[in-house]
Amino acid sequence: MKKILKQIIFIVIIFIFSFYARGQNLSTTIKVQAMDMATALMKNDFATFIKYMHPNIGEIITYKDQLQAVLPESTTLKTPLGELTAETSMIVISPDNGKNWWFIDTNVYRADKLKNILPDLSPQLIIPPQKKPKLVPTDNKE
Repeated sequence: MKKILKQIIFIVIIFIFSFYARGQNLSTTIKVQAMDMATALMKNDFATFIKYMHPNIGEIITYKDQLQAVLPESTTLKTPLGELTAETSMIVISPDNGKNWWFIDTNVYRADKLKNILPDLSPQLIIPPQKKPKLVPTDNKE
């Protein structure tokens, strides 16, 4: 019985050590990739920087000497009636290779009007259709 108990304890210790080592490897990987991303941003190396962006951010397109992308955004407001969530998109444009960015809210400037206002807007940009805001009522049970 003692031999089985020692084997079980040994297996548990090995399992805990391997889990801890894996956690350390993940932590190191995260830190290395974060430093790589920050370095790429500081060097304006957008080819490297883009690979760290979440797919929902969208592809950055170079068009007529500008960087352009569609940035989805979600805003949630707490009101007495509940939480109001609005989802929209921003068009982001950089005229100087990513040093400075302009932000255009597609709720203010509708997609069909943007082509007239911004003639240098890439036709490759896909602007999602506008969604209606959602209200989740407050549960007043207290």
